Amino acid sequence: MLLTYNTERLLFKPVATSSSSTRPSIHDLPAELSIEILRYLHYRDILRCQSVCRFLRDVVNSCQELRYIIELAADNLVDGSRTPGSPSTGERLQLLLDRRRRWRQLDWTKKEVVPLPGKCQAYEFVGGTFSKSMSSAPADPWGSSPASKHLNVTWLPGREAQHTAVIREDLGVPMKDFAIDPSQDLIALVEMDEHHITSVKIKVHLRTISTNAKHPSAAKACLSAPIPFQVGTCFIQIVHDVVGMFFWLHGPGLIVWNWRTGEMLVLRTGFDLPPGTWDFAFLSPRAFLLTSTDGCGAIELFTFRSRAAGAADVAAPRHVASLRLPELVAGRDVRNFSTHGAPFLGGDVTRGVPFAAAQDDRIHVMSLTYGDRSPRFHLFLKNSFLLGLATGEEDARAKRVLAWEQWGPDNTRFFEHNVQFQWLRYVHGHRVVLPPVALESEDPEDTSSVMFVMDFQVHPKRTRDPCDDVPHADPAHTWGYQVNADASQVAVPTLFTRTVTSRLPYAISHRIGDFGYTGFMLDDARIVGLKDSAFSEGEFNDIDVFTM
Repeated sequence: MLLTYNTERLLFKPVATSSSSTRPSIHDLPAELSIEILRYLHYRDILRCQSVCRFLRDVVNSCQELRYIIELAADNLVDGSRTPGSPSTGERLQLLLDRRRRWRQLDWTKKEVVPLPGKCQAYEFVGGTFSKSMSSAPADPWGSSPASKHLNVTWLPGREAQHTAVIREDLGVPMKDFAIDPSQDLIALVEMDEHHITSVKIKVHLRTISTNAKHPSAAKACLSAPIPFQVGTCFIQIVHDVVGMFFWLHGPGLIVWNWRTGEMLVLRTGFDLPPGTWDFAFLSPRAFLLTSTDGCGAIELFTFRSRAAGAADVAAPRHVASLRLPELVAGRDVRNFSTHGAPFLGGDVTRGVPFAAAQDDRIHVMSLTYGDRSPRFHLFLKNSFLLGLATGEEDARAKRVLAWEQWGPDNTRFFEHNVQFQWLRYVHGHRVVLPPVALESEDPEDTSSVMFVMDFQVHPKRTRDPCDDVPHADPAHTWGYQVNADASQVAVPTLFTRTVTSRLPYAISHRIGDFGYTGFMLDDARIVGLKDSAFSEGEFNDIDVFTM
């Protein structure tokens, strides 16, 4: 417990003598006991206590431990490991406030160029590692990208650490795609068995990143599933103890395994999926969403369970909710409905760090087009809202169908937003980094552009933020920060039957500089600038890493 001078003064406050006419109150307690009680409360309860009276307000404001609990929650962070030599509570609080200020002002501590030579066939950016596979073989007759056996896994630099890399010239598996979870030392390699034209088998090899050997926690070295046609594109994700793959045959398909037990938990293809199924994302290790272009478009929510003991067949996932998008005028339809969010980490994310981003909530960014020439729209919504609908107890017997007016206005931001992301992993937690926007200039040699970062972890009613007291480290750069809590409206009479209103609060930061990149990625501690096109045909060269 850390005390300041004000707290020590409160500790020695004289205790009033009780009498028959005076009831004991919390003011009679020494501040030390009040702090001991408050530290066991949820941060919301601490805030409520802080607003009860001046005495409790002073107790909370004077105790760094209580302030640290509040500020961790404000940024959706969890406390890191407490080991000998690790930062104290006071030091963690100052680091947290400095981190918050740097993200608001886009004031990174350093910029470093990290080499990543070779082509880029598939890539991932998870848990501070940037990984890419490469292949020099030509595309196969089916038009899909060639398999690769080469992998580069690079741990990007932090405030103190330098970058390191593991390069595998030959993984021993010709892979189409891969997913990684560095917190579990896990890589899942997707191999396609294309030796049989009418019976293709999907194979997912479970290896360690560190040794390329079978993962010791996996019951099977390879997960497999027979598919009646050759798979074209696929996208694989790891979420704690499950691995899921969304793919296209003549239509969409979805497979989810428990990678630790080897059991298949979900297998749905074609007509087993909702009409118009377009994209997939996990909400948790036992819930997922599908986007659908059917009708006016919808977000379909599902839950699933581990296979019952002795069950021979895979049970169908439970379709728990259907969230309708804004109503369209006659003759208009949804042409594209993709979704993207941050990766999950299944291991201990707090090991060796003062604090880390919580895994329980994140933002989903959904991109929509309604025709070949229509503008692009983006829909932002929180995972916690979707997961609450998917796992809630209300009416567990039937699927809930909600019109846009019932769920959309208060829980989303819906923009006409002609921004096209070339690279994925532009979302982490509640932040979204947009591609750079060039500034108009009469000088042809002026290459100035703007970096924008949106943050949906904001508290519009908070009148004063303690990070405002942290001094700015680099007053030279031009930046801005603004909180938006007012409703936004999209009125396109030729597309929507009525004005689309949304009011999910968010903040946006910007910084002006020379950002000659094709796109950005970000995680909890850094922004990555990409100089090449996605899936570069030529040499990938390197990336720029901005560390917060």
